[in-house]
Amino acid sequence: MKKFLILCITVIFFAACNQSNVFEKHHELKDNKWLKTEIITFQVEIENPDNYDIIIAIRHASFYPFANVLMGLTIETPEGESRFMQHDLIIRNTDGSFKGEGLGDIWDIELPVFENFPFSQKGNYTFKIENKMHLVEIIGLMEIGLIIKKIN
Repeated sequence: MKKFLILCITVIFFAACNQSNVFEKHHELKDNKWLKTEIITFQVEIENPDNYDIIIAIRHASFYPFANVLMGLTIETPEGESRFMQHDLIIRNTDGSFKGEGLGDIWDIELPVFENFPFSQKGNYTFKIENKMHLVEIIGLMEIGLIIKKIN
């Protein structure tokens, strides 16, 4: 337990030092389940219009039964325009092992969904992430996060 606590503190420290992240927030899923009806929403204030990378972060348990997470991402601009794209995020290697970083039974992975995405205007953008898997609930998912990074 002591090693786990030290690792968590170290990860938090290095994450706080990352100056390229302009936004990072994670939504915890109740009972490690993502219901088909649950839409995860993030409000992001963009101060400097420019190009950014948009990344989905997933925390899951080792009993997550699938090789992927199928999700829809809608981006709404300050002017009210909307852009939707479905993403099939692969979280297992071809040998069946999980991609990303694992600690015990918990796995974290960050997957780029848009690279060099143009935020053309300053203001509040809304991101909506939907479960597009073919089941009513997906077990083994703990958190879904959104990371927006400034391109250096």
